Amino acid sequence: MNMTLPLNFSGSERSSWRIDSLLLLAVLALMSLGLTMVASASFSYAEHNFNNELYFVKRHAIYIFIALAAMGVTFFTPPSVWSQYSRLWMLLATLLLIIVLIPGIGREVKYCRSNIAGFRVGESCHCGLYGELLCQ
Repeated sequence: MNMTLPLNFSGSERSSWRIDSLLLLAVLALMSLGLTMVASASFSYAEHNFNNELYFVKRHAIYIFIALAAMGVTFFTPPSVWSQYSRLWMLLATLLLIIVLIPGIGREVKYCRSNIAGFRVGESCHCGLYGELLCQ
């Protein structure tokens, strides 16, 4: 049983792309569940502190939109590009690790330095992702 959806684009290098529909359904279901959980858990807190019941829901919806856009970009990027630039990604991840440890740049939260200039980044996640790309 074939569970992929064909995407045909005329005039492109690849005559057809395939989307794993079960994986896409699982991703969309998890995103919907997460949005529902954020909505149900934060209504009263957001109303009390921000005078807007949907404050956290709107923020989470923006993050979901950004994630879907990133998913689209990575889907249409050929694997050869990721492999070609894998050393650059690993260098970038290593630089992020070093930057986090510089006093004044990285912010310490509960004995862990993980913030760069106000952005929360999990530097070990970057190294894990880029390490996977490098090992292929």
